[in-house]
Amino acid sequence: MSRKRQPNYLYLISNRFPACPKKRRVWLKQCGLTNKKVLPNRKICSLHFEPTCFKSNLKRRILYSDAIPTIFVKGHVKTIKGIIHFS
Repeated sequence: MSRKRQPNYLYLISNRFPACPKKRRVWLKQCGLTNKKVLPNRKICSLHFEPTCFKSNLKRRILYSDAIPTIFVKGHVKTIKGIIHFS
């Protein structure tokens, strides 16, 4: 999991698409993607998850195992350094 420091001091976390076929299908459907478009090591930015999708502790935010990406901006999908961004 990688983190990038943002000007507003929020951490963006890159999360891998699930390996579990059932969960992966749900994520892909939510993102409007196909399995062919998302290689095994592709990730999705934490901005696509509600704040309630994360456990928080003092060191880092962790995505709950049942979390599903739900926040998207209409437009196209682009990949930058293996992370999927919706713009």
